Amino acid sequence: AIPLSSIGLWLCILLVMTGWLPILPKITGAMITYTFQWLNEFIHYMDSFIFTVWNGIFLNLSETFLLLIVVVFITHWLLYKSKSALKVSLVTACLLIISFSVGYWKAAHQHRMIVYDVNAANAIDIISGKKYFEIFDGNTKSRNTQLTLKAARQYFGVEMPDTSQEKMLLGKNEFYPGKVPFMIIRSGEEFHQPPKQKINLKVIFLTKANGIQIADLAKFFDADIYIFSPLNKRYQIEKWKKECEDLHLRSHDISAQGANVMDF
Repeated sequence: AIPLSSIGLWLCILLVMTGWLPILPKITGAMITYTFQWLNEFIHYMDSFIFTVWNGIFLNLSETFLLLIVVVFITHWLLYKSKSALKVSLVTACLLIISFSVGYWKAAHQHRMIVYDVNAANAIDIISGKKYFEIFDGNTKSRNTQLTLKAARQYFGVEMPDTSQEKMLLGKNEFYPGKVPFMIIRSGEEFHQPPKQKINLKVIFLTKANGIQIADLAKFFDADIYIFSPLNKRYQIEKWKKECEDLHLRSHDISAQGANVMDF
């Protein structure tokens, strides 16, 4: 982009200097037009890469610093044949490889749930190792939503969708068994008679579930945390938060507290 913009600038200067000539200004003007068209096309092309990253490539701050040291000292060794610079670059490269390996191992053994804070939709990722299971409750994904999801997945080192996750429908509600059992509740019509033994869940996610009482859900489920979708009415969320506080239950309000990342 910078070389093209520089060429365009010099062509504009040339156009001003040769404006009195009969033919050259037309040629110069055409070159300026094509130059800035190419520049715009290049910018649109780079903008098509969400978060300007490719899949599987992520560097944290320390790894970026180590990579910079490797590049600088390798360049110094190539220019001046300095053995000390080569040694520094090799040691730093080893540290970088160790950091990559540790990060990969942590990602391969992770189990977490991410509830995102996105506009006009519910977005949840269940991460198990290098795979993720996506739950998206919305019409379309905006560009900002796509950017948020991809950036988070890059950060946590997940690479591919998980197709093994099961789902059970209980009326309008969804139950997801597995390593991170949780439930999405939209209606309380199915919860009439409490079971003899409560169902253990990691998360209960309430969305568009106006009228449901937390006390009624607490008779059915033993959940680690209740999460409230921003799609709920504000007064209803405040009521649920008060109920959770009275019952000594953990809760999280996405619209007020932002996204929630839980490790299991």
